[in-house]
Amino acid sequence: MPKTFAPGERYKKNYDERDIEQAVEAIKKGLSKKQACKEYGIPRATLQSRLSNKFKKTGHGPPPILTQDEEELLKIDNIKENENEDFMKLYQIWKNFDEGGKQKHKNEDRESIKTNENASLENKSLNLSNICDNNIILDQTTRVVDINDQIPSYAGNEVTLEKSKQNEVVLPKVVFEEEAITVNRGLSNFILYPKIPERKGKRNTTERLPFVLTSSGWKHIQRDKEERKIKEEQEKEERKALRINKKQEREELLKTKRISVIKKEVW
Repeated sequence: MPKTFAPGERYKKNYDERDIEQAVEAIKKGLSKKQACKEYGIPRATLQSRLSNKFKKTGHGPPPILTQDEEELLKIDNIKENENEDFMKLYQIWKNFDEGGKQKHKNEDRESIKTNENASLENKSLNLSNICDNNIILDQTTRVVDINDQIPSYAGNEVTLEKSKQNEVVLPKVVFEEEAITVNRGLSNFILYPKIPERKGKRNTTERLPFVLTSSGWKHIQRDKEERKIKEEQEKEERKALRINKKQEREELLKTKRISVIKKEVW
């Protein structure tokens, strides 16, 4: 029958692992289990499980291969073999070797880096903070002109809008398509229409927005979209009016048939 406790009272062990070990040692020396339970305050079932051959003390990690006695013997052998060794001396040799290897690698890395004396570390002409997929990377042969100069329409993306500076290292320029002087291209070069999959059995289809690079292209798309919407509404009203006309014609036809039937019955 299980033990009963008062409301709010909890079971608390009055013994620890050290008491169990002492009780087990006392039983091995000849003390009875009943007397050991009374002296150390340990339940009889706990002592019996500890004395069983199936009991294994759990711990962190996988179970050890060696037994407790074998581990103790191995520790004693290691102490006897290494009692005359100077461990601090070995540790100092290892530490000096490790620090020397690290310093050697640092020197090799420093020697392998070659810097250009004419390179400017404060050159702000190369702006890589806003690079995206739509940028154009120009090579070192790009012609740099003044922003006020007259540039022909065939220049394309080969001219940057930056003033040239003296004693400045020529580096690749990053030019955005919106800021570059480009030829008047067609709108199809700036708009990418993704293909809308055909869905059968559904009336409402999702519409994907095109990717445009200019505001004028976006306005053109919105205008086409509004015109398409107005046209669809007009077609819808026409279909509705056609259905109403057909319904009225059908009702009139039924009325005429009924009148003819009534006249025949009268005659």
